[in-house]
Amino acid sequence: EDAYAFRTPSLRNVELTAPYFHTGAFATLPAAIRHHADPETSAVTYDPSANGIPPDLFSSLQPINLEKQGRTVAPELANGLPLDETDIADLAAFLQALTDPAARDLHHMTPATVPSGLPLDELPAPTPAQRPTTAEEDLPSAVERATAQASAAQSDSVVDETTILPGTAFVFRDVAPQAGLDFQHGAFRDAIYQDAVAAMGGGLCWLDVDRDGWLDLYLVNSYAEEEAAVWSADGGLPTNVLYGNQAGHFARRAGAGADLSMRGNGCVAADFNRDGWTDLYVTAYGPNALLWNNGDGTFREGAVLAGVSAPEWSSTAVVGDLNHDGWPDLFVGGYIDFAHKIPKPSGAFPQDYYGIPDRLFLSLGAPDDGPGDSATVGPVTFREVTLEAGLIKDERALGAALVDLDQDGDLDLYIANDGHPNRLYRNDPWPGGPAADPNGLGFRLVDVTEQADVGDSGSGMGVATGDYDGDGQVDLFVTNWERELNALYRNELAQRGELGFQYSTFRIGISGLGNGMTGWGTHLADFDHDTDTDLLIINGRVPVTNLATDPEWVRYYLNRTRLVDGRAGRAGQFLEWTGQVGLKEVGLLLGRGSAVADFDNDGDLDVAINRIAGPVVLLENDLQAQPHAGHWLTVDLQGSFPGARLVITLPDGRQLVRTVQAGSSYLAGEDPRLHVGLGVFDRVPDVRIIWPDGETLRLENVAADQILTVDHAMADHALGDVP
Repeated sequence: EDAYAFRTPSLRNVELTAPYFHTGAFATLPAAIRHHADPETSAVTYDPSANGIPPDLFSSLQPINLEKQGRTVAPELANGLPLDETDIADLAAFLQALTDPAARDLHHMTPATVPSGLPLDELPAPTPAQRPTTAEEDLPSAVERATAQASAAQSDSVVDETTILPGTAFVFRDVAPQAGLDFQHGAFRDAIYQDAVAAMGGGLCWLDVDRDGWLDLYLVNSYAEEEAAVWSADGGLPTNVLYGNQAGHFARRAGAGADLSMRGNGCVAADFNRDGWTDLYVTAYGPNALLWNNGDGTFREGAVLAGVSAPEWSSTAVVGDLNHDGWPDLFVGGYIDFAHKIPKPSGAFPQDYYGIPDRLFLSLGAPDDGPGDSATVGPVTFREVTLEAGLIKDERALGAALVDLDQDGDLDLYIANDGHPNRLYRNDPWPGGPAADPNGLGFRLVDVTEQADVGDSGSGMGVATGDYDGDGQVDLFVTNWERELNALYRNELAQRGELGFQYSTFRIGISGLGNGMTGWGTHLADFDHDTDTDLLIINGRVPVTNLATDPEWVRYYLNRTRLVDGRAGRAGQFLEWTGQVGLKEVGLLLGRGSAVADFDNDGDLDVAINRIAGPVVLLENDLQAQPHAGHWLTVDLQGSFPGARLVITLPDGRQLVRTVQAGSSYLAGEDPRLHVGLGVFDRVPDVRIIWPDGETLRLENVAADQILTVDHAMADHALGDVP
């Protein structure tokens, strides 16, 4: 009998159905919520003309009758709701999270042809008035729409989102050409080839080659095998390029010995021989390279002599001291061997090919346990201990991270595999101590993937680590292929009492995170200095079939755990903020590797992106040029200390945790310095640095807005005020 009764419409996709109410009275969700919170004030102050509504449209309507309203709704709702602006913003963000990504991106609604029979891309371009909003570049984000609509509304119904949401005060701009970066990835210069090696490379590393305090940039190149002849006939094969940083401007360092010609993939920077100069390890399809830093701005290759050449298709490389002997060890991910197909191939890549073994190289140190000598290519050598340490799976690795996930003081290993379950190996001391270990390692890597609930079997590519929800524990984020979702794992060590994670992709306020995008490089970093870690994802389709249609947006997601004015927000909740930080202006990219660093030493985090068949991108963050930018602190640990931890206690009692990693994102090495956004705080009462060997340094009353240089020789001390 109620077939014709009025029903409340579903809230799903409500952000896309503006304007709101039967008359279209409100242009934005916050304005509509604000009306419900205080209907009397809203009715008195409402100006229909501010929303583009003819002023006489409501002339025949009766004014709002609060007494009548009180008889038709619940008593507690009759006089509105006690909502402040933060509550209103939270409700609006919750409603936006209910939007189906298929409703935001209407590519699937675009027909291949129209009734005329012509392919859609052959039709004449429509006039602006006729142009359909089916392409992603024509679809503003929900927040962009709301902001534009709110700007036309009356002042008392506009939310000043800079006061209730963090991250509104900066913009990314691509400044690569102005900064002197002219690198272009060499793949597919001549034509598109079905060459997976060329399509999946594109790594890069930040490192301070000459110890001048400015981070230099190393970019890894590649090319398709079928276009090698074209390159050779036109000056030679593409090479990797080292750019020296001169106070924020870059210049090629030709003749430095780093311009290798290879079908390269990624790189990682670390001081392998502990001589104080950062070295480079470069992965490739074929032998990898170890570039020893000679200390004079040049490098010498020495992978074979060091025992780390790895002749197969290597992808990721990460560095850390696994056995606490003070020497950096090396993990190298193996991908596939084209000579080994599965018995019944289906024509799918990479599923038709078996994975190849990863490699774990344990440093044997230098003779007499002293520092290596760069001038003689560094006498440090390595021993491969892959099987002895417990790495027995061959599962097409693409990404990896060495980080202490269980807070026991040693580095655990997480591997993102393509089409196989990702793996988590917990680093455990050998029972009975090193003397009892028949392999002489003193540790073992125990596969705890299943019990820790981190075995996502997507197309694992990039890996980011960080404390996204502010609970002091290191979480994991993994990028995947476009028909899968990206995977976010919340560390629940404190809740479970053992190493374990909760799959939280659906718990962070973003619907369908990664759906329709192929993710590669990724970062959890505080780009807006509000003390929490935001999320950045670099995207680009694979396989590469069309250089015009394969590029995708770089996506930025704002963390709402803390607000820009220091107040608590929504812990572990994100809001897409891509357009607001200028990434729509940057344009679509066929992105691959990405690395975060403060290249201009202005205190905020910038991003370098290597992309297929296109010039390098350098996203300069202009946060520090904005008024009311949050405070920050960067800690530069002198020497090579992957695994070191920084724990900062803020004046409000919260603790921020950052870790040094050598190798992260996708095929990349990031800023080796530790960066923390401090929000409204201009001093930090307590700073603790825990080195991998367990020694600690405590600093008190540290001033913000500086790059603080710390040496390991200061360990096991507590220092007073640090200006």
